[in-house]
Amino acid sequence: MSFEQLLIQFGLPFLFFGTMVEGEGLLIIAGFLAHRGYFSFAGVVLAAAGGSFIADQLYFRLGATKGAAYAAKRPTLEKGLARVIPWLHRFGSWLVLGFRFLLGFRSAIAFAFGVSGYPFKRFAVLNGIGAMVWAAITAGLGYGFGQVAEAWFGDLKQIELALAGVLATVVLVIWLIYRFRQSKSA
Repeated sequence: MSFEQLLIQFGLPFLFFGTMVEGEGLLIIAGFLAHRGYFSFAGVVLAAAGGSFIADQLYFRLGATKGAAYAAKRPTLEKGLARVIPWLHRFGSWLVLGFRFLLGFRSAIAFAFGVSGYPFKRFAVLNGIGAMVWAAITAGLGYGFGQVAEAWFGDLKQIELALAGVLATVVLVIWLIYRFRQSKSA
């Protein structure tokens, strides 16, 4: 089986599970691959939104059932919880819609909403809307990258894997810089 066939067969399920953990980089690359015709843009958005939605619902449920005692045993989560609780009171429903765009706080914010007693149904509806918006915008960045690359280089068939590699490298470097800065501030 060729790499292209593997990508087409397993790419969207991989994206679904990848966005349950951290999905920005994968989603940008999937958006680029949608531009190249390997996936439908709608399929990319739905897979990413679904994975993100489910993970955040699980974090919310964990916060609602295990609460602050669970966070107290995990210093990183407890620190994140202490930082985001004031945001819940200040931004409320708007935060549910947009917390995916706050890199590094996604799980802590969903967990904090659960701890705070925020209504489950409201969180689920707003979380679903937020997941779709996040997935469409982030995948759109990758799709747009494909359009720009095509305008610059013409037919991308010969260099599409190299471009996907460059895009993956850029995303990885940005992620590593972010993690390094985050660990320095901790």
